[in-house]
Amino acid sequence: DDREPWITADGNTIFFKSDRLATSEPRNANDLFMTRRVNGEWSTPERLPFPISTDAGNEHCPAVLQDGRTLCFASMREGGYGGSDIWCTQQGADGGWQEPVNQGPSINTAAEEFHFTQDKSGMVYFTSARPGGFGGMDIWAAMQLGENNWGPAVNLGPQVNTASADMCPALPPGDGTISWFSNRSDNSFGSIDIFWTNKTNLTLEP
Repeated sequence: DDREPWITADGNTIFFKSDRLATSEPRNANDLFMTRRVNGEWSTPERLPFPISTDAGNEHCPAVLQDGRTLCFASMREGGYGGSDIWCTQQGADGGWQEPVNQGPSINTAAEEFHFTQDKSGMVYFTSARPGGFGGMDIWAAMQLGENNWGPAVNLGPQVNTASADMCPALPPGDGTISWFSNRSDNSFGSIDIFWTNKTNLTLEP
């Protein structure tokens, strides 16, 4: 199960989640992997080592912020608020990954949070099942105030969110639109479809 690819801005690195090295004792379902394009060929994927991939965390949904250095991902590791939380890390001068930092209560709750993606203004969009939404999974947004520091999370409103599962936001080129997955019942070909809207249609008032 290889999915949730994140391609870096230069097009030469892909981060993704995979269960290719899953184990039952100890239980380890998903880890994060990376492959690089060298001379037009993709390298053999390598698992990102601890402290990113862990036995208990079930790491998934990798994403790189606009600074090009900060790798964020979802994990159920200890020290979070419950469920999957969003954590971020950077590579140190020696190339090793620093201890991931939980992104705090503006982003994470006792519910599920995953799938970070950031636009050029610094606004990050993510999936959450927190209270206060329209039901099921909703897409929320928060403005970056500094490193590992975010303003209050705001629900994107009824143009995007419904009583169904609305999740996994993506930002197409041009920065004027947003797309996502949904199994909403009001406009669907069945099961989960892909939707998009102009950002001007979003409700981002706290």
